[in-house]
Amino acid sequence: MDIVLVGPGRAGHALRDRALARGYRARLVRDPRAGATADVVLLTVPDREIAAVAAAVPAGLWLGHVSGATPLAALGAGARRFVLHPAQSLERDGGSAQLDGASAFVTGSDGAALEFAANLARALDLRPVPLAEDERPLPHVACVLASNALVAMLAASCRLLGRDDALTILAPLATRALANAIAAGSEMRPTGPVARGDAVTIGRHLTALETADPEIAELYRVVCRAMLSLVDPDAAARVAPLL
Repeated sequence: MDIVLVGPGRAGHALRDRALARGYRARLVRDPRAGATADVVLLTVPDREIAAVAAAVPAGLWLGHVSGATPLAALGAGARRFVLHPAQSLERDGGSAQLDGASAFVTGSDGAALEFAANLARALDLRPVPLAEDERPLPHVACVLASNALVAMLAASCRLLGRDDALTILAPLATRALANAIAAGSEMRPTGPVARGDAVTIGRHLTALETADPEIAELYRVVCRAMLSLVDPDAAARVAPLL
């Protein structure tokens, strides 16, 4: 299989490296016309550029994009259109191994295109997860919350500590908490003052935060509200009025 990836960014480099590691021919290019002789052209350009770049790809080729939020229709009308969105945070120089164990949401313009996308995912050692077009972009939102939102909360925590060694202090806690949640699976539950229904502690937290950093105070409220449905109802009832 000869794969041309248009767009030398993080996703393009990661998927090119993965294809090469699995023994396929793979080229990373900027010009969409370079895919004229390829078996498949995969667009790894920014979302805003997908439609324009797709229009420049020679007709008749298997053509896909890797965006979780962009509609399949951005690739234009016709058969042989698909989406393959890796559910993974990627780095330009992270190499092939950063895709180990990852899933990929796949959508096709028809049954044949869906099958092609799923087989391409398997060829890259990704777990294909079929996704209907009308479900988009909620799975992408889930990916954002499971990755980018965690980074934002960790960054906010480091800002609140205000120390050069804040990440050294918090990283073991964050790593253990996430590992425990993953190990618990569907039974994952938060610990801490919300889970205990500890209104006194939450009140003290909010009083201090409103003075120290009102932006983080609001983040604290949002995160605590998200925990309410995951804890004992009596505990949730004791702390909900504060949030």
